Amino acid sequence: MHAMPSAEVEELERVRRLCDPAHTAPPTLTFAPRPGAFLRGAWNLWLGSVFAPLLLATVPAIMEATQLEHARDVVALDRALAEALPAEAAARSREAGKLAAEYFGGLRGSRCAARLAELTQVGGACHASAFALRAALYHVSPRAALLALAWQEWQGGLNNSGAAPSDASTELALAQAALLIDAHLRRTISSTPFAVTAF
Repeated sequence: MHAMPSAEVEELERVRRLCDPAHTAPPTLTFAPRPGAFLRGAWNLWLGSVFAPLLLATVPAIMEATQLEHARDVVALDRALAEALPAEAAARSREAGKLAAEYFGGLRGSRCAARLAELTQVGGACHASAFALRAALYHVSPRAALLALAWQEWQGGLNNSGAAPSDASTELALAQAALLIDAHLRRTISSTPFAVTAF
């Protein structure tokens, strides 16, 4: 498989760093294949058990709630995500979220950022929640945010497994994530009610 175009990689990394400036290198989050694991199988399992059923809906929902300054909704969505994640994944996510919240200092005007920062002092907020909040405040599209989050998860999983990036099918992994993202966003748009105005 040919390498991903450098411009695409640079854009993914730009969005990742914008949404998560706390981590200069992608941390291991909810995708954590064991050393020596079959990466393709582990990725497919993660897409089906975590990304599709949990992150695809939660990240855009937190982004929308952040834009509307509905802090209670952000907190509720974060708690629901933490409860739904496997225990070890939730612990890693909350630890990464705690570090991410340290970079909320420049977001003082956001009630949602303030509430998530408070959560990190009493158990932590999930990394994906902090990622989504920053994405919303910096006007990143839901698609770009989700794809950058998938990129971060993949890279962090590679680090955990010890696999060399050149040996992993990064392009295929992201293409699979993109298909799920696009299908989810299409369903969301098609199910959104709209008003018909008579002229």
